[in-house]
This record gives sequence, structure tokens and C-alpha cells, in this order.
Amino acid sequence: MRPAQEFRFWARRAPTAERISAGVAATLVIALLAWLLVPGSGPKATNLASGGGRTSGELGVVGGGAGGAAGPDSGLGTTGGAAGNAGSSGGAAGAASTSGTAAGTNGSAPGGGLAPGCPSASGITGVSNSQIKIAVTLTNIVGPAANSLFGIASPAEQQSWYEAVLDDINKKGGIASRKIVPTFYPTNPSDQNELQQRCLQIAQSGVFAEVDNGAYAIYPQKHCYAQHGIPFFGGYILFRDEIDQFYPYLFNISEFDTLDRNAVFALKDRGFFNVPPNEKIGFTYRDCDKPLVDKWMTWFQQVGVPSSKLVTYDFGCPAVFASPSDIQAAVLKFKENNVTRLTAHQLVGDFSNFSNVAQQQGFKPQYGLPDESIIDVAYGSQAPNPDNIAGAIAIAQGRSGEERTPGAVPSAGTAKCNAIYQAHGIKPTYQLAPGAGYVCDQLWMFQAAITNAPALHPAALAAGLQRAKSIDFSYPGGPNDFTGTRQTTGGQFWRVAQFMASCKCWQVIDPNFHPSYP
Repeated sequence: MRPAQEFRFWARRAPTAERISAGVAATLVIALLAWLLVPGSGPKATNLASGGGRTSGELGVVGGGAGGAAGPDSGLGTTGGAAGNAGSSGGAAGAASTSGTAAGTNGSAPGGGLAPGCPSASGITGVSNSQIKIAVTLTNIVGPAANSLFGIASPAEQQSWYEAVLDDINKKGGIASRKIVPTFYPTNPSDQNELQQRCLQIAQSGVFAEVDNGAYAIYPQKHCYAQHGIPFFGGYILFRDEIDQFYPYLFNISEFDTLDRNAVFALKDRGFFNVPPNEKIGFTYRDCDKPLVDKWMTWFQQVGVPSSKLVTYDFGCPAVFASPSDIQAAVLKFKENNVTRLTAHQLVGDFSNFSNVAQQQGFKPQYGLPDESIIDVAYGSQAPNPDNIAGAIAIAQGRSGEERTPGAVPSAGTAKCNAIYQAHGIKPTYQLAPGAGYVCDQLWMFQAAITNAPALHPAALAAGLQRAKSIDFSYPGGPNDFTGTRQTTGGQFWRVAQFMASCKCWQVIDPNFHPSYP
């Protein structure tokens, strides 16, 4: 993906508060486009050999695959030596928060003996007998497009969420009998160089793990952490290919491949693809992720949608939004071919424009979509046309939509997260950006991985998460099953939401979560 396209994709999928009003949307897009068109290099495989001061036994195999850290599923027993220092942070990375303390700790130098029954971690970077040091990257958009313009919580607000959850964990004994001590790094997701330099800076700082609130999202620069043997805990979504390439170091809330496959088969079971002989199924996609698009074509065949019934439109891999001419052409093609049902891969960034053009042209298909943040972007300046998408179906792996569903009861995990926030003067998760709930999920995942790991070692956390089996996530996270092979994300279940014309909102119509299709 090109940098600007990645930023657009991040801005649409990242869990954010409701977007800014429609009145400033056009100004924002123009400013953002002008800003992003400044020449710069695109993202590259980081292919780093530096170990950032970590011992050789911590790194796994550096340079496996396409420069990734890949080793046995256990992640232990195969080592590659550090090849030097990570290097200085560079000017783009900026300064981290210097407090370096979690609430409930005083940030003093580690000391004292190890309590009976606590796992030892001699020589492991970032771990002492009393503390585990982590880095937390906070989304900090700078330039013409600031956090507030995208409706994203400020770095200070994001930090308050982490401090609240870490305070709760530390007051209850920490993790592995150690306090969790964070250092916070505001990081600009639109600056590819800063993302890279920030990783080098964090690797050099000597932390055990990195937790990201959205600065890296789906960007390949996150692979830098895996290449330094640093577990990366994101709050969004991963591709199966990168999970496998950099196993066992990448963790996240969900996975694209599972979500999209469940969507196709769930739509099939709901009769979505059963259309009369004279009607067709439409499919729009971006070819930035060609292997996953190929999977979609296979899934269509498996659910009984032959190529003769399928009308497709490829938006290519545009820098930001699909061009108006492409959207017009897609709508015209679907309308002329009597498409009455439409599904899509990566329509989320163009859903507003597409649905508005479709409404103007009198094209009103039944939409059936994977919830690639389709629900979260339904409100504010980038909302789709409510008349055009009335009755749309979304196959969701999380709990988005229940906050507007009458009679919905928060899950136990949501109630737990809400109680933590309430104790720290923070609103409940239903009233905050989705990222607030994901903070609870990320840190609980990190806690479960360490608590159940066969050793307090960065390469052992995946095994620990799999031993934990599942975690009761907070909204908007859904139920999960980590017992699968190389499973480091949630998203193994799905349910159905629908866009209601009466409230112009998404509501859950099938409250039961169903297991992934085999």
C-alpha cells in the first residue's frame, strides 16, 4: 500500500469517536490530500537485523521469511544473535512521556527479591524482579489533519485510559508479581519515517513489549517490533500472512481473513445470494490485498455463486478515496447488469461516496458486508446515505451496534471495563470512542499471555495466550477462542447487525455469537 492510501485506510478502520460534522468534511479532505501529496518514500519491509540491546536468546530467528522473525510455534529454542544497536531515535520520532510510571508504582529502580512462586526472568530485557517495562504508542496526528478533526481522542485522553486499566492491574498485584511500568510515545500515523524511527527508539529503550492505540494500525512498520523480538499488541486487525510471517510476535483484536470468510458464509446461510435468474450479485474490492481478494473468489464458488452470477468492480489501489469516475462507473455497471445484492471488500472508506452516488442514480441494492469498521463509521461526516443503505446487513465479529440496540445488556467484560473507568472518573465504554474499550482488551490479552506462558519470555507469550483459551473482552471486542494453531488474535465468532431506517443507526438483530465456519 502507498502511504496516503494506508492513512486513509487507517482513518476509516481505526476505532474513533463519531466523526466531525459534515460542514468541515470537504475542507479536511482537501487539506489532507494536499498534505499527503508531498513526495516521500513508500512503506518498505523493515528488514532490520539490530536487536535493540536484547540478548541473543530473546530474539528468535531474525531474517526468516521476508525479513521477519519466524521460528517454531513455541517461539523458544531457536535463537539469532543481536547484530548491534537499534540506533538513535532520530528527529522525527520526538520525545516520549518521561514519567515512565504506571499508576500504582513509583517508578523507582528495580530491587528486592523475587516473591515465592513468581516466574524468574533473568536476563530478559525490560523485566526485573519487581517491574515489567512496556511502551505504549498513542495516536498523535499532526499537521493540517489533527486528532480533533478526525474525532480521535487526544493523546492525553488515550493515556488516561491506559493509566486507569494499568492502575487496576497493578493494585491487584500486577502481572507475574510485577508492576507494569509504561512509557508513552505520542506517534504520528501519517509519518512513515516517524513510525519506523519510533520502533527503533522503543527497541533501544529496553522494553519487554509494545502496546499500540492506533498509530500503527495495519501499517507494515509494526513488523519492526517483531524483527526486534518485541511482542506487539495492537487494537485493530491483522492479515493472516503477516501473523504467520512474524509469529510469535504480533497480537491483535481480530484478523481480516477470518472476518471476511465468515461474512461470505454467513450471508450464504441467510439466503443473501439466492437471487432470481435475471438478477446478479455485485462485488466491489480494492486490489491492494490481492491474495485476500483471490480468497473471496474461491469463497464465492464454495457458497454457490458462479462467475456468471457475479458482477465485480475493482477500484484498484487508490491513494486515498476511489475516484468519483470509478464510483460512477461501478454504480452504472451494477445497475445495467441488474445487480440487486452487493457485498464488498474494503468498501469502508468509500461507503459514503458510493451510497450517495447510488442513491442519486436510483441504484438501491441490498447490502451485505463484513464489518470492516462499517458500523463504526456510520455516523458523522463520513456516514453513508441512510436511505440507500436502509436494511443493510453487517456480519460483525465484535459488539459494535449493541450500544444503539434497545434492550442490549453489556457483557461481563464490558461491565468490568466500565467499572475500572468509573473508578477513575472516565465515562463508560458505550459513550467513548471504541478505542477505549480496546485498551481494556489489549491489556487483558497481554496479562493473560504472560500469566499462562510457559516462561516469562517474549517468544512464549503466544503459547501463553493459547493456554488462556479465551478472554472476556469489553465492548467493542467480541468473544474469542485462542486455542487454534498460531492463534494470536480474536475474531473467531460472528453475529448480525442491520442498518435501521427508523434511527439511522446499526442495531444487532441476532444477539447470539456463532463460531467461525470450518
